[in-house]
Amino acid sequence: MPVSEKIGAYHSHRPFRGVAETYAMYRKPWPNDFLAEIAAVCRFDKTGSLLDLGCGTGQLAVPFSIWFSHVFALDLEKEMLVHAENYAMETGVKNISFLESAAEDFSEDLPNIKAVTIAQAFHWMKREILLSKLERFLPEDAVLILLNEARPELEPSSDSVHSAWRSSLKEAMNKWIGDSDPTLHPIYTRKTHQKAIDASNFTTTDRVIHQIERTLTVDEVIGRCLSITFCGPDYLKDRNAFVEDLRQVLSPHAAQTGKLSETVEMEALILRPKKKITASSNVTPSHK
Repeated sequence: MPVSEKIGAYHSHRPFRGVAETYAMYRKPWPNDFLAEIAAVCRFDKTGSLLDLGCGTGQLAVPFSIWFSHVFALDLEKEMLVHAENYAMETGVKNISFLESAAEDFSEDLPNIKAVTIAQAFHWMKREILLSKLERFLPEDAVLILLNEARPELEPSSDSVHSAWRSSLKEAMNKWIGDSDPTLHPIYTRKTHQKAIDASNFTTTDRVIHQIERTLTVDEVIGRCLSITFCGPDYLKDRNAFVEDLRQVLSPHAAQTGKLSETVEMEALILRPKKKITASSNVTPSHK
């Protein structure tokens, strides 16, 4: 199936079916210092509730829960929620309710919402419908936060130190999931996010950027690739061959240290409804 057809078929199929286990194992939680910076910009004070849409296996909802009295974490996949609940229990987090639901179908009866977060999932949602619903739903002082992370398996690095293994990985990924459809490219995703925002009643009032250095084993990089929608069992019929191909491509780059290094850039866009900005004098200046 061409990649464009896979994307277009999203709403009649569940794109993350069958990848929850690898997602939980290989997708890293959002760093606490990044979340603390977002909390400072938004003036979160550990009261009120967070609504995390498309929560996956809890990489955001669990660590961000310390900034709220309660968290409502929604995901369409029950398998994802099982892993998220396990992650919360393992880390001693008790203030999260996990709810099986599409993002667009969240209940408007959820109380005391101070923030809505969507972490690397906005492109899977019916953005125009969701933004319209959120504009009606959010209290005057609440915010919508879109979090994204650079995807080395889909986008080669401009950093020459890391570009060799990333370029090799990108070439191998192209062979398996295709490279002709621009919707797989992170820059395309950011542009379409902005297009949806521009057509809505939301505007970006703050932007938080955070960079970290990571080292990963070859197995960790492969595991992260397997957690991608288009590498799930519904799309890749010969996952063993895929894994072996990636291992052959990546292993020479890790021959000396056994590790692969990367610089990861994370971004949080903080949005507020336009009409509520004009009614409020407490909007934080743009943060870069």
